Amino acid sequence: MMNANFFEKIYQCMKEKKLRRTDLAKISGIHLSEISRILNHKQSLSLHNLDTITHALGLIDGTLYPYYVEECFNVSRNLDKRKSEYFLYKCALMGYEEELHSILNAVMEERSKTVRNKNFVHIFSVAEQLFEEGKEEKALPLYEFIIKNMPDHFSEEAAISYFKRFYIVRLTEEGQYALGHVLEHIAYMPEEHQILSYVWKDICLFI
Repeated sequence: MMNANFFEKIYQCMKEKKLRRTDLAKISGIHLSEISRILNHKQSLSLHNLDTITHALGLIDGTLYPYYVEECFNVSRNLDKRKSEYFLYKCALMGYEEELHSILNAVMEERSKTVRNKNFVHIFSVAEQLFEEGKEEKALPLYEFIIKNMPDHFSEEAAISYFKRFYIVRLTEEGQYALGHVLEHIAYMPEEHQILSYVWKDICLFI
């Protein structure tokens, strides 16, 4: 169910534009029955549909993102994998820092270590996707968040995050410092990352 503030904001925008549900459906290309289910709290709002509705309302991309943060969590305060990973990806990619920090701060407010660990795995997954797509600089804040805050500092995700941070900053002044942390956590990495770590250790001797 859409949270009340989010619901009111969409209705406010529709009122300002003098749009009915039928108008919103026609402009957005989303079927009227789906628009009705969303606005009647019978269907959750996907980020794709939010972006489409945002454009239909004549708003700038990301205008409604601050209201979507709450939609990324289920009733147990676990991040909803389907919603949260795409939302985190878009926020990191597009530079929506306020929204990105909002969802990361919400993760930190969770008291259950088990729930926090699950949420961190989702964040790690997004960082890995950005990294694999060649968007290393966009992934860096997520890796740094994991390194600083993950409940299990010796998890595989944390260890890999140390390596990826090093790789991203390896040619900067932070490179040697980051490599030191990689070597401290190398035992917790998968074998392929262990090999790469030792290779980079040797390379750095000649840089």
